[in-house]
Amino acid sequence: MNEIVRLIQNGNVVAFCGAGLSCESGIPAFRGEDGLWEKYDPQKYVSQSGIDRLLKEDPVALKEFLLDVLGIIVRAKVNPAHILLSRLEREGYLLGTITQNIDGLHHQAGSINIAELHGNIYRFYCPQCLEEVTLTKTQLQGALLRLQIAKSSREIVHVIKDMMGLCPVCGSRLKSSVILFGQMLPQDEIEKAEQYIENAETLLCIGTSGTVHPAVSFPYYAKENGAQIVTINPQPTVLDEIADLIIAEHVGKCAQTLLDGFLKIPSKPPAG
Repeated sequence: MNEIVRLIQNGNVVAFCGAGLSCESGIPAFRGEDGLWEKYDPQKYVSQSGIDRLLKEDPVALKEFLLDVLGIIVRAKVNPAHILLSRLEREGYLLGTITQNIDGLHHQAGSINIAELHGNIYRFYCPQCLEEVTLTKTQLQGALLRLQIAKSSREIVHVIKDMMGLCPVCGSRLKSSVILFGQMLPQDEIEKAEQYIENAETLLCIGTSGTVHPAVSFPYYAKENGAQIVTINPQPTVLDEIADLIIAEHVGKCAQTLLDGFLKIPSKPPAG
C-alpha cells in the first residue's frame, strides 16, 4: 500500500477498469463462472442481428433480458473504487479513467475525464447528425417500468423502440452507445484513451482480467511507453506478467483502505 501511495503521489496516474470494479457494486460480470453470458447467449442478445431477430420472433425474451440486465445496472450504486478515482481526479493526480464498463457509475461518482470503450447504457446518439443524448437514471428507470407493464408482443416492441427516443435536432431514431458484439470500438473514445496512456506514468489496472480484446492493448501500450503498471484484483490476471506491483485484494477493500488512511495527501498544486 505504501508503494501504491508513492506512485499516486508522483502524479500522472491513469486508471484502466474492468468488470471486477462493477462487481463490487453488485453488477455480475459478463464473462466467467456465473457470468451473464452463462445465462444469456451474447450472439442472441447483444449482437445487432440477434436483437433484430428477437424483436421480430421473440420480443418477450428480449424484454426479460433488458429488465434483468438493465434493472441490475440502474439499481447499482458507486463503490469505494469509484469514489477513490473521482477524488484522485479532483485532486489532480488522476489524468483520466479508461473503462470497459457500461454502467455509468464513474460519472455518478463525479469523475469527468472518462474514456468509455464499450459505451454507456445512459448515453444515446443520432446516427444521422451525431447529436448525443444522455438519460438520467430516473428516465431509464421509467422506461424499464413501462417495459415491465407491457404485455403483448406489439406493445413490447413499441416500448423497446421508444426507449431509444428521437433526436432533438433532426428527429431521427436514436441508437444506444453500448457496443454490441461484432461492432468496432468508438474512435473518439479510443483517441481519448490513447491520450491518457501517452501521458501516464502509472497505470492502475483495476478489476480487469486482461483478456478482453481489443481493450487489453492499452496496458501493454502503457508499459511500452514507460508507465509503471499496478494490478488490483483478487485473482491472478493476464496483466500480472507486465505488472510492477500486484495487489491481490478485492477492488473495494483496497480502495477503502486508501480512502481511510493511506491517501491523506493534499491536493496537487496546479502545473506552473
